[in-house]
Amino acid sequence: MSEARVDQRRFLGFLASVGAAALRPGKSLMHIHRTIHLRGEEKDLDAVARKTLGVGLQEITTALPRK
Repeated sequence: MSEARVDQRRFLGFLASVGAAALRPGKSLMHIHRTIHLRGEEKDLDAVARKTLGVGLQEITTALPRK
């Protein structure tokens, strides 16, 4: 998972991405993409973030640049 973001409406989104692959003729690559949107109380979303990403919401929100 490459990015997670939290907004003021208690929303946590996980986004996955995959880089380009140099394939030889006749070869293929399969990629499965999933987008998961979760809504809930901050304490519950924090628990999900800690279990899936290994960090809490506070660390995520302070690590991401503010726009």
